[in-house]
Amino acid sequence: MADALGWTDLDIIDQACGGGLEARTGCSRDTVVSRHHPGFFSNFAAAAKAIAADMDKDWARQPARRAGARVGHLPYVPCHADPRDVIMRLLTRVVEAADGSTSLEDYFKARVSTNLSKGGEASVNAGCAKHDTEVGLPTVPQIARMAAFCDQASVPHGAARRPQGDRPGTGFYALDLSSAYRFIVIQLLDLWCHTFMWLDAEGKVGIGVDLRLCFGGAYGPNRFERITTLVGAFILRKLEEFDATNPYPPTELAWSAARQGLQRRGLLPQGAAQSSPKGLLVYLDDFSATGHLGPVAAPADHPLIIPDAAAMLALGLVPAPPGSRLVAHASIAAGELRGTGFVVATEKTMIGPSIITLGLQPDVEADSVTCPEAKRRLLLAQIRETAGCVQAAGKIDRKGVERLTGRLCNISQVLPEIAAELHGGYRVANARSRGGRAKGALLPRVQLSPASSAGRDLLRLCTVADDALAGNAGVALAPARLFQSPGDAGVLTTTSDASGDIAKGDAGAGGFSFHPAQPDVIYITSGQWPEDVAAALTESALEPHQRTGAPRFSMPAAELFAAWAVAEAAFDAGAPRGDTSAIIAIGDCQPAANALNRASSPVGLMRGLLRLARATVTQWLGVQVPRELNLDADLLSHPSNLATVLASIPSHLRPVEAPIPARCWHELRSVIAASDPTDSDF
Repeated sequence: MADALGWTDLDIIDQACGGGLEARTGCSRDTVVSRHHPGFFSNFAAAAKAIAADMDKDWARQPARRAGARVGHLPYVPCHADPRDVIMRLLTRVVEAADGSTSLEDYFKARVSTNLSKGGEASVNAGCAKHDTEVGLPTVPQIARMAAFCDQASVPHGAARRPQGDRPGTGFYALDLSSAYRFIVIQLLDLWCHTFMWLDAEGKVGIGVDLRLCFGGAYGPNRFERITTLVGAFILRKLEEFDATNPYPPTELAWSAARQGLQRRGLLPQGAAQSSPKGLLVYLDDFSATGHLGPVAAPADHPLIIPDAAAMLALGLVPAPPGSRLVAHASIAAGELRGTGFVVATEKTMIGPSIITLGLQPDVEADSVTCPEAKRRLLLAQIRETAGCVQAAGKIDRKGVERLTGRLCNISQVLPEIAAELHGGYRVANARSRGGRAKGALLPRVQLSPASSAGRDLLRLCTVADDALAGNAGVALAPARLFQSPGDAGVLTTTSDASGDIAKGDAGAGGFSFHPAQPDVIYITSGQWPEDVAAALTESALEPHQRTGAPRFSMPAAELFAAWAVAEAAFDAGAPRGDTSAIIAIGDCQPAANALNRASSPVGLMRGLLRLARATVTQWLGVQVPRELNLDADLLSHPSNLATVLASIPSHLRPVEAPIPARCWHELRSVIAASDPTDSDF
């Protein structure tokens, strides 16, 4: 396989085809025997079943018997026996009733993992070099983008998109491998650090040996992804061979020829993938691909793999026709995976214009990637349970919040508004003891009040996530990668500045705005800081030891407020709010620009202002320029200069005064009042 492709990663070939995968850990060669985690004993029956299955398949070795002794021999010296745990994964399956009807059912499935991080800096994982643990994994939005481009191949030449109502010409397939890690052998010389406490044939405690790759090793994803990436490349080679003997229809061939022409002109990257209406990405043991739904002859060398139609229909998904090229491609991929020695989980296979892969649902017909319904229902229940616990001012399970935050982080790929609030979950997930013998240890449960800053942040995450999941709008298959430009339809461009020269009595926020729908109009904004806001700016400017504990308003926050207030002022003065989809905010403050572009900030005051900005429009581009290039906005941040600026406007522009709306000052005061006085400035 590697020879046929001319594969250059010879190291992984040497490991996989030689003595086995190498941990390459530099941890000390000490003998360490660790007790298993509480979750292992809480789910002992499931753990025992999994370990017994491993031993039956010779994937693990039972402890050696030692007659007359309570404890068996160590299999190696040194010997690193690390603790195991049981992770109960919540999954969804289709259940068929006696009358033939189907429904969805949530259930838990146990997975035994090994904690090779036990021991901190002295652990097996800590001894692995960074380059041996790094891994680059694809995302569902990448797969969706491939499908969007491939779908254009079935669009008649000259048409920008598939005609409304036409069935999509492209779909997806997802192949999952069963117990994939366990098919990979560990190097004999590394078995000493892959042992675990277990029972021998007589029920006495001893040390078992893991002979296959396990979950929990920091090096495991790196090694496994390199193997499956090689297999994926070989599958693509086989698909190319199949397509060469079973050509695409004329429309697809014309699309390929057009893209090859762009390649020759240097307008597209080189490589066959750029002109072929198919693609495949590998995420460890998950193979997700896109391809053509048109009819084609079945492959001669591999049996067709047919997805469970009832299961897909129960999930609201439509299976691809058995005679489609997509099914043929999936069958070839499955056959090559079996030929490599893996087992394809046919019960998890999905093939169609919309599937569920890696926890998300891309859909060619809807031109979207969304949260699957079963997962959406589960997340909403967890979110509402978490919010209820905070509102009741009770103790909340820290690990539960950690799991929920991780799931919301994943789903924020397609519901990006959640990303700006994830700090609320991470703050609780990382709560540690502040005193006593357990100082610095993660807390099992966290006391939260809805009035505390941590409680408010977590409730805010729950509220935003609940709203986002309720709508489940998702993202397009291929969203624009570049922000719109100044002058594009629907883009308001603002230039703003804020002044901190409070002592001179002439400090405020100001700037100017342009909207392409009104090419001859310039909106001019200049407003002085109210006394209480000026006092908060003064407090923030003091050295930390000089501060009195009064409300603070930092200059980065002032610059961020100016960007938002100048836009709101323009809208109130006549700029078409309804025709604006994005704002380009130019200023001379890098922290404010960064916050706008991330839609998030570690500082509560900045987050509060970002929420106001995103309520105006969701798409912002912050642009930082040197102060010397922001002189006009700087003049307007000193209200005494307003008349001078108005008099200097070129004659081809009609200036419109746009004072900062009173509601902006009200909202600013609310944000300052709600901020944590101990928070950093930016």
